Amino acid sequence: MLPSERRRQDEIARREADGESLWTTAFERRALVRIGEVWRRIARDVDVYASVGFSERVATILRLNGGWEFHQFGADSLVSSSDEVILDALAAASALMHGSPFPDRDLGGLFDTAVNNVMREHRIAYKFVDGELIPFESDELLQAAIEPALRLMAGPQFKSAHDAYLNALREISNGEPGDAITDAGTALQEALTALGCEGDVLSALIGDAKVKGLFKSHDAQLHEAMILVTKWAASERNKNSDAHKHPDASLADAWLMVHVVGALIVRLADPALRGEPTE
Repeated sequence: MLPSERRRQDEIARREADGESLWTTAFERRALVRIGEVWRRIARDVDVYASVGFSERVATILRLNGGWEFHQFGADSLVSSSDEVILDALAAASALMHGSPFPDRDLGGLFDTAVNNVMREHRIAYKFVDGELIPFESDELLQAAIEPALRLMAGPQFKSAHDAYLNALREISNGEPGDAITDAGTALQEALTALGCEGDVLSALIGDAKVKGLFKSHDAQLHEAMILVTKWAASERNKNSDAHKHPDASLADAWLMVHVVGALIVRLADPALRGEPTE
């Protein structure tokens, strides 16, 4: 480790030990230089077999999907781009590397892991999870609620819930808390439906979860608490959803909704914590 990097890490450790949160969604230049080296090293392998250069392929994705007017987008482009473009470019690069022509090398996984390491060391609050670049509020909450929920919902059974949950995280990244609240509520509803629950609203679905045996007999108080939580979730969804454009919607509300929904989905989907159906 270089002396400057050691000093920076020591300073981070000292400040975090004092209770300060250093996580940010802004990309500092030194982090982008390091990510650029990761990009350049792995993209070089892709270019060996690709008919079109990697930087041109990334630029094509950025034009088609984001409307960004690039003819090339390479490692050097990162340090001169906005945070919004950087996020799109990293996601595009990861997708291309996951589809690289190297069956014996997981270039996408190598890229995601290396970029995650840089972002963690610089306290940039984004992370690749199963190829998806997602924001997070704190690393502890990411590992406790969001990441387990995403991994749980990766299979076909929870595809609709997974897509809605990812949309909620993307809307947070876009600064749209109302949309995020709506999508998180949809994710919970879709997850409960995938688990066999019936009902048109969240409170009915969580009520049916007990009937279907998603709670054990001694979980009565937990079930009641879940009903109260889902009533709050439904209230927040109705009050702050994108359909109503409520001015009081905040990112704090959206993050709370995302964390609650993620924890609920993980808890309810665990077969070891289920009881007998009462139907």
